Amino acid sequence: MQTCKKMLSVILCAAMLLWAFPSVRAEGASVSKDENVYIILNPDGSIQKQTDSVWLHSDNGFDRFADPSTLSDVVNIKSDVQPQAVKGGLTWTTQDHDLYYQGTPKGTPPVTMAISYTLNGQPKTAEELLGQSGELEIQIKLLNHEKQDKTIAGETRPIYTPFAMALVLDLPVDHFTNIDAGDSEILSESSHQILTLLVFPGMSENLGELLDSEYLSDLKDLLQDEFTIRAQVTDFEMPGILGAAATDLADLSDLSVSSDMAKLFSGMDQLQSASGELESGTSLLTDALNQYKAKMEAFRTKYAEFDSGLNTALSGADSLKSGAGRLKSAASTLKARVTDELIPAIEQAAPLQKKLNDELALLKEQLSGLQLPDMDGLELQLSGALGDVCDGSSDATIRILTGKSLSELPEEQQQQILGARSQIKSQAAGSLAQAMGQLDLSALGALKSTLTDIEGLADELMGGMSGLTAALYDPNDDPENPQTLAAAILALSQGAGDLDQGAASLTQGLQQLKGASSEILNVIRAFDENAGTLSEKSGEIHRGMSQFNREGMAELNNGELRSDLDTLEAIRSEMDSQAQAYSSYAGAPSGAETSVKFIFKVEGPKAAKDAPTAQAPVQNEQPGFWERLKNLFKNIF
Repeated sequence: MQTCKKMLSVILCAAMLLWAFPSVRAEGASVSKDENVYIILNPDGSIQKQTDSVWLHSDNGFDRFADPSTLSDVVNIKSDVQPQAVKGGLTWTTQDHDLYYQGTPKGTPPVTMAISYTLNGQPKTAEELLGQSGELEIQIKLLNHEKQDKTIAGETRPIYTPFAMALVLDLPVDHFTNIDAGDSEILSESSHQILTLLVFPGMSENLGELLDSEYLSDLKDLLQDEFTIRAQVTDFEMPGILGAAATDLADLSDLSVSSDMAKLFSGMDQLQSASGELESGTSLLTDALNQYKAKMEAFRTKYAEFDSGLNTALSGADSLKSGAGRLKSAASTLKARVTDELIPAIEQAAPLQKKLNDELALLKEQLSGLQLPDMDGLELQLSGALGDVCDGSSDATIRILTGKSLSELPEEQQQQILGARSQIKSQAAGSLAQAMGQLDLSALGALKSTLTDIEGLADELMGGMSGLTAALYDPNDDPENPQTLAAAILALSQGAGDLDQGAASLTQGLQQLKGASSEILNVIRAFDENAGTLSEKSGEIHRGMSQFNREGMAELNNGELRSDLDTLEAIRSEMDSQAQAYSSYAGAPSGAETSVKFIFKVEGPKAAKDAPTAQAPVQNEQPGFWERLKNLFKNIF
C-alpha cells in the first residue's frame, strides 16, 4: 500500500513541476520581442534601479511599427534610428530587421526578494555587518506579485503566475566557512564558493491544502520560497547575489504536459484492466519458470554427460596425435631411405646389371664350345712331339759339341748316339704315359657341368633382378601415378604429414571446445542455480502484483484522490493560462512572439576606503563562473 502511494506521489510531484514551464511562444510570428530586465537590488532586496534591454526583430523590417512600450528614457544602443513617442507606446520606422534599445521600467517586477541578516542571533543590516565576524544567518524570501483570484472546485482561491527563479550566491572562502544551506548544492571554484537555488515563488500557495495530502507531501520541500544560509563569517563583506526569473525555460519548453492530466484520468481504467492482466501474467510466469527450472536441471545433467564425453574424445585425440607423429616420423625415414639410398643404388646397379648380363652371355657361349680332350690321341700326340723334341735336342747338342751333324759322325758314334737317343725317348714316353695315366678329367667334366648350372641360375637371377628393379624404380615412371612404389612412398610420407597436422588441429580444436564447454557448463550451473531464485522472485512479483491490484488500484480509483486530481488539473490550467498571458514586462506588440526574463543583482554596501592594499596581479587568468555571471551587468547600468 505504501509503495503504491509513494509511486503515485512521485508521478504527481514530477507532473506538477513540469506544469510550471509552459511554452509562451507564438508559432509562425514574423515579429518577435525579447526583453531582458536587469534589476539592481539593495542589500535588503528592495529595488534600487532597473533597466529593460529589448531586442525587436521583424522579418520584413519596421514600417510605422507600433511597440506598446511603457519604458521611459528609451535609448537605441545599436543604431541611430530613433522611435516616435506616441500615446500608448513607441512607433518604429526602419528597414533594419533588428532593433536593440534600453529603457527604464515604471512597474514593479513580478518577482522580488526580501533579504535579512542575523549575526550571533542579533538582527543586523548589511552596513552594520561590514568587517564583523561570528555566526551569520542570511534569510532570503522570494515574493510573487502576479496573483489572480480564480474559482476552482466551487471555491475562490489565489493563483500565482508560475515563475521559476534561479539564485546564485558567491561566498568567498576568505570570509565564509562552514556553510550550511540545507539541501542546496555548493560548488567550489578557485577562491569562490557558489551556492545555487531553484525557487518557485507562489507555487505552494497555489496548491494550498493539497500539499498536506500524502500524495503531494514530497512537493513541500521543493516548493519553498524562503531560505536560510548559515556560515561562520570573518571580516564580513557583502556576498555576491545574482538571480534570474522567467515563466518559460526554453530547455524545458518541450516538456509541457498541458494535456497529460486528461490522459491520466482516461488511463486509470486502462491501468486497472492492465494490472489485472499483469497479475494473471505473473502467475503464468511463475508456472513457466518452475517448468524452466526443471528443464534446466535435465539439460544440465545431459550437458555434463556431453562434457565428460569431450574428455574421452580429447584423450583419444591425444593418442591419435601421438600415433600420427610416430607414423609421420617412420614415413619420413622410409621416404629418406628410398629417395637417398634405394633409388640411387638402383640407378647405379642398372649398368652393372647390364655388364653382368653380357658376361653371362659370353660365359654361356664359351661353355657351349668347351670339349673334353681324347686322352689316347693326346698321349700319342704328346709322345710324338716328345720324340721330336728329343731328336731335335740331340742334334743341336751334337752340333754344338762336335761342330758336326749326326750324319757326319762316324758310324760307330752314330750308333751309340742313336742307341742312347732311343733309350731316352723310350724312358720319356714311359714317363709321359705314366703321367697321362694319372690325369683325371672327371673333375673337368664336373666343372663344366657346374659352370653350365651356374650360368642357368645366374640367368634366372638376373631375370628376377630385372623384374625387381623395374618394380622398385623406373626413371620413366609418372611421379603422380600412385601405382608406382616411389610415388606411393612419397604419398605415404605426405599423407602421414597431413595426418599428423590434422591430428594436431583436432587436438587443439577439442581443447578449445573443452574450454568453451567448461564455461558453458558453468553458465548452465549458474542458470540452474538462478532458475530457483528467479522462480522464487517471480512468485514474489506475483504476490506483489496481486497486492498492487487489490490495494494500489483501489487507491488510484479512490474518490478523494479523483477529486484532488480534478482540483490539480484546474489549478494547472489556470497557471498555464496566466503564464501564457505574462510574456512581456514593458508591453507586447499585437501578434508578436514575446519573451521576458528578469536578471537580479544585489548591490552590497561599500566599506570605508582605506589605504589600498597591494595585491599581486593575476596574469592570464580565465574568467571563472562567477565572473561570467557578473559580466551580464556590465554596460547595462
